[in-house]
Amino acid sequence: MLARPEESARVGARGLEVVRRYGIDSTLLVANSVEALVAIGEWDEADSASAAALRAITANFPYMLLMLRADIELGRGDFEAARAHLEAALATLREDRGQGIYDVFLAELALWERRWTEADQAVRDGLASANSRQAAQLRVWFCAKGLRAHAELAALARARRGTDAVRTWLARARRLIAVARRAAEEAAAVTPNAAGWLALAEAEYQRARGVARPELWSDAAATWERLQRPPLVAYCRWRQAEALVAAGASRAQASGPLRQAHAVAARIGAKPLAEQLELLAQRARLELASPDVGSPDGKEGLGELLGLTPREAEVLTLVARGYTNREIAATLVISVRTAGVHVSHILRKLGAPNRLEAAAIVHRLTPPHARQPAFDG
Repeated sequence: MLARPEESARVGARGLEVVRRYGIDSTLLVANSVEALVAIGEWDEADSASAAALRAITANFPYMLLMLRADIELGRGDFEAARAHLEAALATLREDRGQGIYDVFLAELALWERRWTEADQAVRDGLASANSRQAAQLRVWFCAKGLRAHAELAALARARRGTDAVRTWLARARRLIAVARRAAEEAAAVTPNAAGWLALAEAEYQRARGVARPELWSDAAATWERLQRPPLVAYCRWRQAEALVAAGASRAQASGPLRQAHAVAARIGAKPLAEQLELLAQRARLELASPDVGSPDGKEGLGELLGLTPREAEVLTLVARGYTNREIAATLVISVRTAGVHVSHILRKLGAPNRLEAAAIVHRLTPPHARQPAFDG
């Protein structure tokens, strides 16, 4: 709620270590921890934690764990599994449908499956359940999702020269952005996340109007960066690149945010987003290349040999090339603080006194042909 999901994930992990010693039912803490991990783009860890929690489920109301599991699967493109988990959640879902959160996950599934009108209806259902003053932070989130559907529906109507349909969807979009603005104002004192959802909603509203405003998408991405949400940053960078192409920017200008988004999508396994980025690159002839951090086989081998997580192996590869924490953060689209935490964990696991010794360990294990040149920036 205070837009510190990285800290939330760390606190959750410590809490789970404690309660499990005593056999305490930790369903709520697991759910909160998984939600934080999803937010910061640590999807492998979220995947493992949610799968383990569902195998050992003891709660009378497991719908939140099921919904969060579906959220991970939605991001990774396993739509059938997401649908199955959302259907399973119905068995214990409360009357308020998780204050409408359930319906917004249904909307997310419909959005990726290009069922735009169903996504719009699901958002309306969600807003009907989130009608209390305390749910303002949910309403602005829901509105951003609804406006994404409206942008697609308005674009389809324009392509079909359906003047009346365009007017209808734009009228709905105007009503929804008004709701989003009011909700964001109410929620501003509760959570900084409201500013991120409003920035995204404003950009989607202009997209619905058929107006290319790359600066709005850039602003939304910057807001989500401050709020430690890389997957949402990647979504905004996709739309920024799309808007730059529509505004007639150079291929070099549009390729920058596209590459940033693709790097995140590839790292976290966001297959549907990666596919959309690749289609845009093909359509607009943009340069699309993930940051060169060594071969996947090399990273996986380091992890296995040295007892590191996949993310730590990725960071260690960059350390071995001479990257600073700031350069690691920029390359992997994480915060400098998170990069520093990863480096500290790596040094401790390797028993290395400093970065130079850690790099030397990598060089001893890496075949000469696979080594990368040192960073010269």
